[in-house]
Amino acid sequence: MNRPAYCGINCDKCPIHLATLESDPAIQVRMRTEIADLIWQKYEIKLSAAEITDCDGCVATSERLFTLCQNCPIRACARQKGHANCAECDEYGCGHLLQFFTQEPDAKIALDRIRSHC
Repeated sequence: MNRPAYCGINCDKCPIHLATLESDPAIQVRMRTEIADLIWQKYEIKLSAAEITDCDGCVATSERLFTLCQNCPIRACARQKGHANCAECDEYGCGHLLQFFTQEPDAKIALDRIRSHC
């Protein structure tokens, strides 16, 4: 994939994407259980392992998209504006991103790096 999500997350390192790529069903279940625990700890959103759906990344053209990404306001905004990611936006640093960056500082670093090369 080698392309960041709209928000700057590196999908190639995302545990949800890595679980999607896992071919062993037992390992995949274990990974999804760990991801559900991580989401609870980090975002206080309670999901079961079954709700950790396959995901090819929010910029991918496939239909496989993680449950919480389906209604992501950052994704919806970037897609509506036709941006490859939020670094291209004139409103970069909007409220949605600022809140997100408090939980995902590496995403801000990635988008800032992209903006510096625009």
